Amino acid sequence: MSDHRSRSNPRPRATAPSLLPLLLLLGPLPVAPAAGPAPVDDPPTASTAPRHPDLTGPIVCLSVRGFREFVPREEPSLTKDEKLQVYYEPFNFTIVRLEGGEGFRAHLTQDVRIRKAGQGKVIQEIEGVIDYAPESDDPPTSFYMFTTLELKRLPVGPYELDLVLRDELAEGTPETVQVVPFEIVSPPPPDGR
Repeated sequence: MSDHRSRSNPRPRATAPSLLPLLLLLGPLPVAPAAGPAPVDDPPTASTAPRHPDLTGPIVCLSVRGFREFVPREEPSLTKDEKLQVYYEPFNFTIVRLEGGEGFRAHLTQDVRIRKAGQGKVIQEIEGVIDYAPESDDPPTSFYMFTTLELKRLPVGPYELDLVLRDELAEGTPETVQVVPFEIVSPPPPDGR
């Protein structure tokens, strides 16, 4: 499922499996991270200094409704019947002008890996869960991404989710990895027992 919302006149292009939705909202970013997006290059092939995309601290949520409209979990713990929802806002990514100078675009991709807490061995990996290349009349600087994962196959215990964010337009396709700790807990016993 993919849902894209904008305040400008976008020409969105996105592919994302229904299991991992990507939501987009273009417009001004009220509280921009210090680094901000990369400068806009005139031609799409212009060489820039290496930049690494970054993301605001990922937040494990109960629900996500829109840009900065989410309900965070008090603790990042949930049962295997619940879905892990993680919200973040990317920044410091490359934006280029479209050929002909009419509009702008960015291109970000995301992979996910799940590991047991404190271990390096990956027990589940999904590559290319998000492949988003927004195009709009104004530079696409303000949007959010969130990932929803089912956890039914994982036993109770602590885990770490690696969010791997890649800037497909930057020289060398740099990536950033953010680790999100979470825990799968047993469901509470039925009332009366």
